[in-house]
Amino acid sequence: MALGIMLGFKNSSLHRSKVLCLHCHSANIRRSKWLSQTEKNTHPKSAPYRCLDCSKRFIGSTDFSHLSQKSLIITRILLAASLLVGLLILMFVIIGNSSSSLSSQSSAAFLNNAENNSARMKAAEKGDAQAQFELGQSLLQNMEGNPEDTAMGVLWLRKAASNGNSSAMVALGRLAKNGVGVLQSYVQALEWMQAAANKGNPEGMLELGRLYRDGVAVPKDTVLAYIWLNRSAALHNRSAAQERDLIANGLNADKLKEAQSLSVSASKAKPQ
Repeated sequence: MALGIMLGFKNSSLHRSKVLCLHCHSANIRRSKWLSQTEKNTHPKSAPYRCLDCSKRFIGSTDFSHLSQKSLIITRILLAASLLVGLLILMFVIIGNSSSSLSSQSSAAFLNNAENNSARMKAAEKGDAQAQFELGQSLLQNMEGNPEDTAMGVLWLRKAASNGNSSAMVALGRLAKNGVGVLQSYVQALEWMQAAANKGNPEGMLELGRLYRDGVAVPKDTVLAYIWLNRSAALHNRSAAQERDLIANGLNADKLKEAQSLSVSASKAKPQ
């Protein structure tokens, strides 16, 4: 006789089993009797059952150890799934809090930036050259942005340069040299770089040295290029030092001596 279908459930340290009828799958069954000793011997770890719904008799197992093991595996899987869900929830909470924190920080940064811009604008309108330079630079940060911002940025840089800000002079010189946001003009680039360099600005000296090295808007002059790059390097400009040394490699001993001597003389002059 075929074996019935068994389901095992674990409750604390006790095992309660429910045997389903093989024929109708009903759980409404009762224990029956062995028909013979031979039947009993041929079905170890089993017992006879009688279905109270379909009245049919069948033999079902009494060994639920494999079901207990299966229940244990299922329990472990469920526990692991619960832990995973808990971790995911915790991660969402942490990420949510972090996002809120970042959002708050971004909002605070935006407000601070707005306050700084407001204070900078007031100072710039009063003629503060540094504020004018910073305002112009902030308007020019996105060169592909609003053309009105670009024009206003250049305007503030010009005001800062007129008030003696050498960094604004360098910025205007680079704009003129590159021709982005303004019309390209090597002559204007030379004028702004010369003005910045004369004020002792190391970036202005670097750019002026490059113009003489490359012969842009001026006759090519490696000695003058060396002098300006050398003076810039003396003010801790690493790019100038590297480019100066490259020029030095192309100068003969007399030219190099002359360039270094003129560098010393020029460095003693007071910034204009």
